Amino acid sequence: MALLSAPLALVMASCLNGNDPDDYSEWYRRNESFIDSVRNALSGKDLEYTKITPDWAPGTYVLMKWHNDTLLTRKNLSPLNNSTVLVKYQLRDIDAKVLDSSYSMTTYGDSLYRTRVNNVITGWQIALTNMHEGDSVTVVVPYNAAYGSTGSGAIAPYSTLIFDVMLKKVQAYETPF
Repeated sequence: MALLSAPLALVMASCLNGNDPDDYSEWYRRNESFIDSVRNALSGKDLEYTKITPDWAPGTYVLMKWHNDTLLTRKNLSPLNNSTVLVKYQLRDIDAKVLDSSYSMTTYGDSLYRTRVNNVITGWQIALTNMHEGDSVTVVVPYNAAYGSTGSGAIAPYSTLIFDVMLKKVQAYETPF
């Protein structure tokens, strides 16, 4: 059921034909409020999350919280945009409803999901290219770096997504395009 394995076309479609925000006005408002509360915590004393804005997408960002000592992983391999990676993940919405997970997958090993970094939503591309093998993070992805105004499957339009991700291995550092 890996929602992340949906074709890149789904990601692109989120930019092309969106739903009317009025149809999802309450959900949109709650998601915006959630992301604002996490962002506001960054300006206060609670610096639990780090705002990551890539050079290649200056208007886009994710909020990341590392659960491991990054001093121990910073010399490990970090994926490029065209790397193939093995990760464990769980996806939740702002109501903590689990929407997807790798924990039932066995094709590439126990609970592992394999993907190319550039074949997933923008929020994951940002997160993965800022991680090193062995890192475990929570990533808050605003809707415009996820499935946008159209959603995908169980993911409603305008959804802020919360991923718990562990980068297990960079399986192929550079995969030809």
